[in-house]
Amino acid sequence: MAFGIKPIKPKKMKIDQIRTEIRKDITAFRRRVIFDDFRGTVKTWKHDTPNFKSEVVERNDFIIKAFLVRDGSLGSNKWFWLNNGTKTRWALMSGDWQSKTKPGTLKAGGGRGRVIVVGKRHLRRPRTGIEDRHWTELIFETRNPEFVAIVNEANRRGVNKIYD
Repeated sequence: MAFGIKPIKPKKMKIDQIRTEIRKDITAFRRRVIFDDFRGTVKTWKHDTPNFKSEVVERNDFIIKAFLVRDGSLGSNKWFWLNNGTKTRWALMSGDWQSKTKPGTLKAGGGRGRVIVVGKRHLRRPRTGIEDRHWTELIFETRNPEFVAIVNEANRRGVNKIYD
């Protein structure tokens, strides 16, 4: 029995197809979810709302960077203090004070009370600090599984397009 050998020339892989699919899905994820989470933390703020920025960085892997714009405004400072907490607080709140946000949640609710005085010259000693909300860590923990699933699905679609 005779047989012949026929060489099969491999096609050049189109790796850019995979990267394009991943970039497209990550950008949609960033717009749809990440900003909603960050904005949800300040949804009930009437004044001094901070600005958030987000970008997709591509090095060896794709990374979403979402961050607070530290522009020195009162809104950005408030968000930073709430996210990271403080050791001391130089403000006196009314007795019925209830914060709009709570640690462990991304939702802002309706707080109550008012600030009576602010500043070191008005208070003899500092008050107990602000309890940290850890919003950035909470957003990462809740969204990372979805992010990984989106990247895997985009990778699968990109690999299927390589050989089309």
